[in-house]
Amino acid sequence: MLNVINAISGGSNKPIHETKRQRKDYLRAVNHVYTGKHFKTTRSHVPITFTEANLRLQFYPHNDPLVIKANIGKNTVHFFGNDVGRILVDNGSSADIILWRCLIQMGFMVKDLKKSTSPMIGFGGKRIEAVGKADINVTFGQGPTMRTEVITFDIVDIQYPYNSIFGRNTIIKFVAIIHQPYLCMKIPTAGGVVTVFGSQEEA
Repeated sequence: MLNVINAISGGSNKPIHETKRQRKDYLRAVNHVYTGKHFKTTRSHVPITFTEANLRLQFYPHNDPLVIKANIGKNTVHFFGNDVGRILVDNGSSADIILWRCLIQMGFMVKDLKKSTSPMIGFGGKRIEAVGKADINVTFGQGPTMRTEVITFDIVDIQYPYNSIFGRNTIIKFVAIIHQPYLCMKIPTAGGVVTVFGSQEEA
């Protein structure tokens, strides 16, 4: 029997090329030999490197996923947010997800959510309808290297071993670079580079 392994697709952060025409135009642009100026981000001048000092694993080599902690919900100097663990970093997911049980513990209620009209597919091949969606601050680092971005999360009410999934949108928004063998992620900020280490115990 052939196993089918699905990526998580859909969600509120779905790509802009959803229609057949948009996909065709996108593929034409991707395959075009570009001769103009290269794009630069506001953090593209920050060098990011990995060394053996970033290898802090209990077991190596391994085949563990990158599971991290992050501050979710920090929005003022008076509210410090929630230190949320068991976050799966998954660049195969087009959706950024928080489980409803986790969001309740963070103090959110149904009235705080916006309606989500984008179902997701990939949890065992099943179609999942989101409870709703919410724009929530995600913060890495402290002091001069602290960086916060607003992420649109789809909220799902399912049984799942992780509290949240950071998909491609979060990775790209933070311009995060992942070293999977080291289970380490680095994020450029105005004050330097934030290093985020994964947990093999929580993976």
